[in-house]
Amino acid sequence: NTITDNANWGIVARGETGSIEIGHSTIRNNGDGGLFINDMTGVTISHNIIPANSATDGGGIHVYSTPATISYNIIADNSAGQGGGVYLDGAAGSTVSFNAILDNQASADGGGIYATNVNGVSITDNTILDNTASVGGVYVSSHPDFNDNNIYDNSGYDLHNGNITGTNDLNAQDNWWGVTDTVQIDNHIWDDDEDSGLGRVDYDPYRGFHNTDAPISPPANLTVTAVSTVTSI
Repeated sequence: NTITDNANWGIVARGETGSIEIGHSTIRNNGDGGLFINDMTGVTISHNIIPANSATDGGGIHVYSTPATISYNIIADNSAGQGGGVYLDGAAGSTVSFNAILDNQASADGGGIYATNVNGVSITDNTILDNTASVGGVYVSSHPDFNDNNIYDNSGYDLHNGNITGTNDLNAQDNWWGVTDTVQIDNHIWDDDEDSGLGRVDYDPYRGFHNTDAPISPPANLTVTAVSTVTSI
Protein backbone atom coordinates (compact mmCIF):
# COMPACT_ATOMS: atom_id res chain seq x y z
CA ASN A 1 0.00 0.00 0.00
CA THR A 2 0.94 3.65 -0.35
CA ILE A 3 -0.52 5.76 2.47
CA THR A 4 0.41 9.39 2.09
CA ASP A 5 -0.55 13.03 2.74
CA ASN A 6 -3.27 12.40 5.32
CA ALA A 7 -4.04 15.14 7.84
CA ASN A 8 -3.92 12.71 10.76
CA TRP A 9 -2.20 9.33 11.15
CA GLY A 10 -1.38 7.11 8.22
CA ILE A 11 -2.55 4.01 10.12
CA VAL A 12 -4.28 3.77 13.53
CA ALA A 13 -4.96 0.49 15.34
CA ARG A 14 -6.12 0.61 18.94
CA GLY A 15 -8.22 -1.05 21.56
CA GLU A 16 -8.76 -4.30 19.68
CA THR A 17 -8.08 -7.92 20.53
CA GLY A 18 -5.94 -9.91 18.16
CA SER A 19 -2.82 -8.88 16.30
CA ILE A 20 -2.16 -7.16 13.00
CA GLU A 21 0.57 -7.09 10.38
CA ILE A 22 1.64 -4.01 8.44
CA GLY A 23 4.15 -4.73 5.70
CA HIS A 24 5.62 -3.79 2.33
CA SER A 25 4.00 -0.35 2.37
CA THR A 26 5.08 3.25 1.93
CA ILE A 27 3.70 5.44 4.73
CA ARG A 28 4.72 9.01 4.03
CA ASN A 29 3.99 12.62 4.94
CA ASN A 30 1.09 12.07 7.34
CA GLY A 31 0.21 14.83 9.77
CA ASP A 32 -0.15 13.02 13.12
CA GLY A 33 2.48 10.39 12.42
CA GLY A 34 2.96 7.35 10.24
CA LEU A 35 1.58 4.58 12.53
CA PHE A 36 -0.14 4.73 15.92
CA ILE A 37 -0.65 1.37 17.67
CA ASN A 38 -2.36 1.35 21.09
CA ASP A 39 -3.53 -1.52 23.34
CA MET A 40 -3.40 -4.27 20.73
CA THR A 41 -2.58 -7.91 21.45
CA GLY A 42 0.35 -7.59 19.06
CA VAL A 43 1.64 -5.92 15.92
CA THR A 44 4.23 -6.79 13.28
CA ILE A 45 5.62 -3.85 11.30
CA SER A 46 8.08 -5.02 8.67
CA HIS A 47 9.55 -4.19 5.26
CA ASN A 48 8.02 -0.71 5.12
CA ILE A 49 9.36 2.65 4.01
CA ILE A 50 8.25 5.28 6.53
CA PRO A 51 9.50 8.81 5.69
CA ALA A 52 8.56 12.45 6.34
CA ASN A 53 5.75 11.98 8.88
CA SER A 54 5.29 14.33 11.85
CA ALA A 55 3.66 13.93 15.27
CA THR A 56 3.78 15.07 18.87
CA ASP A 57 5.33 11.71 19.87
CA GLY A 58 6.59 9.11 17.44
CA GLY A 59 6.81 10.71 14.03
CA GLY A 60 7.32 7.45 12.16
CA ILE A 61 5.99 4.76 14.53
CA HIS A 62 4.27 5.15 17.93
CA VAL A 63 3.59 1.94 19.86
CA TYR A 64 1.88 2.08 23.26
CA SER A 65 1.10 -0.89 25.52
CA THR A 66 1.44 -3.40 22.68
CA PRO A 67 4.10 -6.07 22.06
CA ALA A 68 5.56 -5.16 18.68
CA THR A 69 7.93 -6.70 16.17
CA ILE A 70 9.46 -3.83 14.19
CA SER A 71 11.96 -5.07 11.62
CA TYR A 72 13.45 -4.46 8.18
CA ASN A 73 11.98 -0.97 7.83
CA ILE A 74 13.49 2.26 6.54
CA ILE A 75 12.39 4.98 8.97
CA ALA A 76 13.74 8.32 7.78
CA ASP A 77 13.22 12.07 7.96
CA ASN A 78 10.30 11.95 10.41
CA SER A 79 9.83 14.52 13.17
CA ALA A 80 8.21 14.75 16.62
CA GLY A 81 8.59 16.30 20.03
CA GLN A 82 9.92 12.96 21.32
CA GLY A 83 10.85 9.92 19.26
CA GLY A 84 11.26 11.39 15.82
CA GLY A 85 11.57 7.95 14.24
CA VAL A 86 10.16 5.45 16.76
CA TYR A 87 8.38 5.96 20.11
CA LEU A 88 7.88 2.94 22.40
CA ASP A 89 6.00 3.13 25.69
CA GLY A 90 5.05 0.03 27.63
CA ALA A 91 5.83 -2.26 24.73
CA ALA A 92 7.01 -5.24 26.82
CA GLY A 93 8.08 -8.22 24.74
CA SER A 94 8.88 -6.12 21.69
CA THR A 95 11.80 -6.47 19.31
CA VAL A 96 13.20 -3.66 17.18
CA SER A 97 15.75 -5.09 14.78
CA PHE A 98 17.32 -4.76 11.34
CA ASN A 99 15.90 -1.28 10.74
CA ALA A 100 17.57 1.72 9.13
CA ILE A 101 16.65 4.71 11.33
CA LEU A 102 18.07 7.77 9.62
CA ASP A 103 17.78 11.58 9.65
CA ASN A 104 14.82 11.80 12.04
CA GLN A 105 14.37 14.81 14.35
CA ALA A 106 12.95 15.41 17.84
CA SER A 107 12.68 18.80 19.47
CA ALA A 108 13.20 17.14 22.89
CA ASP A 109 14.65 13.61 23.27
CA GLY A 110 15.19 10.61 21.05
CA GLY A 111 15.69 11.82 17.51
CA GLY A 112 15.79 8.24 16.24
CA ILE A 113 14.21 6.21 19.08
CA TYR A 114 12.46 7.14 22.33
CA ALA A 115 11.93 4.08 24.56
CA THR A 116 10.35 4.13 28.02
CA ASN A 117 8.79 1.38 30.19
CA VAL A 118 10.42 -1.18 27.93
CA ASN A 119 12.07 -3.68 30.29
CA GLY A 120 12.64 -6.91 28.39
CA VAL A 121 12.51 -5.22 24.98
CA SER A 122 15.27 -6.03 22.48
CA ILE A 123 16.70 -3.22 20.31
CA THR A 124 19.37 -4.91 18.21
CA ASP A 125 21.03 -4.94 14.78
CA ASN A 126 19.77 -1.52 13.72
CA THR A 127 21.65 1.23 11.92
CA ILE A 128 20.87 4.52 13.70
CA LEU A 129 22.55 7.48 12.02
CA ASP A 130 22.22 11.25 11.61
CA ASN A 131 19.22 11.68 13.90
CA THR A 132 18.85 14.99 15.77
CA ALA A 133 17.50 15.83 19.23
CA SER A 134 18.26 18.15 22.12
CA VAL A 135 19.87 15.14 23.85
CA GLY A 136 20.11 11.72 22.31
CA GLY A 137 19.76 10.08 18.94
CA VAL A 138 18.33 7.31 21.16
CA TYR A 139 16.67 7.97 24.53
CA VAL A 140 16.15 5.02 26.89
CA SER A 141 14.35 5.03 30.24
CA SER A 142 14.14 1.47 31.68
CA HIS A 143 16.34 -1.46 30.74
CA PRO A 144 15.95 -2.99 27.28
CA ASP A 145 18.77 -4.88 25.60
CA PHE A 146 20.49 -2.38 23.34
CA ASN A 147 23.13 -4.36 21.48
CA ASP A 148 24.80 -4.91 18.09
CA ASN A 149 23.61 -1.63 16.62
CA ASN A 150 25.53 0.79 14.44
CA ILE A 151 24.96 4.10 16.21
CA TYR A 152 26.96 7.22 15.40
CA ASP A 153 26.81 10.70 13.85
CA ASN A 154 23.65 11.56 15.78
CA SER A 155 23.39 15.17 16.92
CA GLY A 156 22.98 15.78 20.64
CA TYR A 157 24.83 12.60 21.70
CA ASP A 158 24.13 9.16 20.28
CA LEU A 159 22.58 7.59 23.42
CA HIS A 160 20.82 9.28 26.34
CA ASN A 161 20.37 7.11 29.44
CA GLY A 162 17.24 8.37 31.16
CA ASN A 163 17.52 5.99 34.13
CA ILE A 164 18.25 7.59 37.49
CA THR A 165 21.36 7.00 39.55
CA GLY A 166 21.35 3.84 41.65
CA THR A 167 19.46 1.79 39.06
CA ASN A 168 21.05 -0.99 37.03
CA ASP A 169 23.47 -0.06 34.30
CA LEU A 170 21.94 0.18 30.84
CA ASN A 171 23.17 -2.76 28.76
CA ALA A 172 24.61 -1.20 25.58
CA GLN A 173 27.34 -3.70 24.83
CA ASP A 174 28.61 -4.74 21.40
CA ASN A 175 27.50 -1.62 19.55
CA TRP A 176 29.56 0.13 16.90
CA TRP A 177 29.99 3.80 17.82
CA GLY A 178 32.05 4.78 14.79
CA VAL A 179 35.19 4.91 16.96
CA THR A 180 37.20 2.48 19.07
CA ASP A 181 38.69 4.82 21.67
CA THR A 182 36.87 4.65 25.03
CA VAL A 183 37.21 8.38 25.64
CA GLN A 184 35.52 9.08 22.33
CA ILE A 185 32.81 6.49 22.99
CA ASP A 186 32.13 8.19 26.35
CA ASN A 187 31.67 11.41 24.42
CA HIS A 188 28.87 9.76 22.43
CA ILE A 189 26.85 8.90 25.56
CA TRP A 190 24.88 11.11 27.99
CA ASP A 191 24.82 9.36 31.39
CA ASP A 192 26.23 9.87 34.90
CA ASP A 193 29.38 11.54 33.55
CA GLU A 194 27.29 14.42 32.23
CA ASP A 195 24.49 14.37 34.85
CA SER A 196 25.16 12.95 38.32
CA GLY A 197 21.46 12.17 38.71
CA LEU A 198 21.58 9.57 35.94
CA GLY A 199 22.71 5.95 35.89
CA ARG A 200 25.58 4.43 33.93
CA VAL A 201 25.75 2.93 30.47
CA ASP A 202 27.72 -0.31 30.16
CA TYR A 203 29.11 -0.24 26.60
CA ASP A 204 32.14 -2.54 27.09
CA PRO A 205 32.77 -4.79 25.20
CA TYR A 206 32.13 -2.67 22.11
CA ARG A 207 32.43 -3.45 18.43
CA GLY A 208 35.60 -2.50 16.58
CA PHE A 209 33.91 -2.39 13.20
CA HIS A 210 30.58 -1.91 11.48
CA ASN A 211 27.93 -4.57 12.10
CA THR A 212 27.26 -5.77 8.57
CA ASP A 213 24.22 -7.80 9.68
CA ALA A 214 22.46 -4.48 10.33
CA PRO A 215 21.24 -2.41 7.36
CA ILE A 216 24.07 -0.92 5.34
CA SER A 217 24.90 2.68 6.17
CA PRO A 218 24.31 5.35 3.52
CA PRO A 219 27.50 6.37 1.73
CA ALA A 220 29.27 9.41 3.16
CA ASN A 221 31.65 12.05 1.77
CA LEU A 222 30.85 11.28 -1.85
CA THR A 223 31.95 13.73 -4.51
CA VAL A 224 30.91 13.91 -8.12
CA THR A 225 33.09 15.34 -10.86
CA ALA A 226 31.68 16.08 -14.29
CA VAL A 227 33.90 15.05 -17.19
CA SER A 228 33.62 15.50 -20.90
CA THR A 229 33.94 12.45 -23.09
CA VAL A 230 34.42 12.40 -26.82
CA THR A 231 33.78 9.19 -28.65
CA SER A 232 35.23 8.69 -32.10
CA ILE A 233 33.41 6.51 -34.55
